Amino acid sequence: MVASRAVLRTALVVMLLTPLVMSHGGGHIVPAGGAKPAPSAPPAPPVAGGPAVPAPPIGTSSTPGGGARPGRSRTGARGGSGRGSSNTGTGFTLSHDGWEFWWEHNDDRFLDLKARLVDDVTTSGAPMIVTGLGRRTRTDDTRRPSYAEISELLIPALRDLVADSDDKDILDSAILALGRMSREDRAGSIIATARPLLRHPVDSVRTSATLALGVLGSPSARFMLRELLIDSPMGRRLVKESEVPRMMRAYAGLALGLIDAAEDVPLMLAQLDELTDADRDVKVGIIVGLGQMANASISTTIAPLSSLLGDRSADATVLSFIPTTLGKIGDRTALPALIAVLHDEDANRLVRQSAAMGLGRLATLRDGVALDVLHAIVDDDRDAQTRHYALISLAKIAASDLRSKGQEATERVSALVELFAEQVLDPDRRDHRSWAALGAAMLGRARPAVAASLAETVAIAYLRERDPSYKSAFALSLGLLGKRDMAPKLLEDFERLKDTDFRGYAAMALGFLGHVEAVETLRAYCADKSTEPSFRLKAAVGLALLRDEGGVSVLGEMLAAEPTMGVREAATKALGLTGDRTALDPLMRIVLDADHSELTRAFACVALGIVAEKSDLSWNTAISEDNNYLATVDVVDQVLRIL
Repeated sequence: MVASRAVLRTALVVMLLTPLVMSHGGGHIVPAGGAKPAPSAPPAPPVAGGPAVPAPPIGTSSTPGGGARPGRSRTGARGGSGRGSSNTGTGFTLSHDGWEFWWEHNDDRFLDLKARLVDDVTTSGAPMIVTGLGRRTRTDDTRRPSYAEISELLIPALRDLVADSDDKDILDSAILALGRMSREDRAGSIIATARPLLRHPVDSVRTSATLALGVLGSPSARFMLRELLIDSPMGRRLVKESEVPRMMRAYAGLALGLIDAAEDVPLMLAQLDELTDADRDVKVGIIVGLGQMANASISTTIAPLSSLLGDRSADATVLSFIPTTLGKIGDRTALPALIAVLHDEDANRLVRQSAAMGLGRLATLRDGVALDVLHAIVDDDRDAQTRHYALISLAKIAASDLRSKGQEATERVSALVELFAEQVLDPDRRDHRSWAALGAAMLGRARPAVAASLAETVAIAYLRERDPSYKSAFALSLGLLGKRDMAPKLLEDFERLKDTDFRGYAAMALGFLGHVEAVETLRAYCADKSTEPSFRLKAAVGLALLRDEGGVSVLGEMLAAEPTMGVREAATKALGLTGDRTALDPLMRIVLDADHSELTRAFACVALGIVAEKSDLSWNTAISEDNNYLATVDVVDQVLRIL
């Protein structure tokens, strides 16, 4: 629907809101005048429904190496005229290479809230499952909605809403919600509902319908998507225009990837070969779509994608999506292509950043050359973000490769534990410390034998730290590592410190730690109308991690009260993240009540789609994860801003 993940998940980013033109429901956001964001800056969070006004200039902050603060620095410290960061409204600027951006793009799998509603229900006072500690009570009950409820109640109601409404916000919200919640037994009716919207006069409705066909995941939707992608006569009849709009073709390429049919791979590769640089969004949509596939034909993409990656004449932004797609495909024959990019210091900066990220998904502890190049990047690469991605990739390799045995693998894991411990505390490499803390959490969660020692190191860093950005990263790391003896200190700091950025992340850390003593405090902030929207969201996420059932009614009341846009966004996302069936009734009341504004009803549609989603994680999680968010292309930026 109508907001970016960053807007809704961090108090830091909610203060960065830059006026953009945004179409609701599909979350399709275009900068004023159609201009693309600068390639060197991260996608700016949107203001929903605002007027078309130019984005203000954004300042710059951290410098590679040491000394400068990652994520935030004093406003105007570097003249305030660059393109690296955004004003937080609190006297600091958020740098594009701050860890917060990475977390907002990769946190879904760490949170995994819906999965927690299915397996075990924690008794009052018991620690959370994520820590792996304490007493748990098994129950056959689940707080997630059943498919019978979804199929018999939600889907018919939303289909009727699409048929009866002419409001664009409701239409694009409802059709995407239908795609999210419907399974194959309902595919025919959802495709029939989406098809007329492909020729709707409003772009956001058309693109949302296109994307919904992919999110539906049914092979029956392939025919229409293929025709849209290739701009065929049938595709033009579907949209009732002389040609298929470029953005619809881009979404069609990405949507085909979500369906994951082996028969579509040759068509997607052929289109990629035929398109020109003027078709940047379509090419990127196809590349990202290929990265979502795992069929029997996907290995045939490695050679052509690797060859294209070496083409210096090609659009560098398009090329920057190839390494992460190769990483997601997971075929290790792509390793040499990524290593070659990283060895080439003259290669485009965005492409090298993506190669550092992609390598973390392909390499294992047996790949000495890959590990060596990542270590070398961490040591002295001139680009800060490439270094940061390399740190995360080293952690990802050690965390994901649990099969490699023997002395060599053991020594490499030990070396990585030492590396992360040193980087967390190293005053000479301050820009690495937050990233190292997150990497330590990934490593420790996967390898319990080293978790305690890493947690002790992060605790030392936390207790020493005064900077809210570093302290936030350390708090999250402590939560992810299950450092329960630090929970009372985190709650004390949450109540004592005034920085809302820190307090939001501390709330989530308390949730990870299962610190039920924080429930009343967090619930009070959720209920308080003066609480900043994304701080309220993080408090709600903390409550969801703690499995507090009272938060659902508070959030439902917030949305029904026709609040401000920011509060609508926060309440919608928080309700959806809980995945709790008790949210269905208040949301359906809003959807069906014509006395509510169309925008509030559209938000309720979105929340229903998230609550009833057929998968544990949001459909766009796999796109957001390990995506180089500094490479800005409309088709991806807009997909990642969908609730």
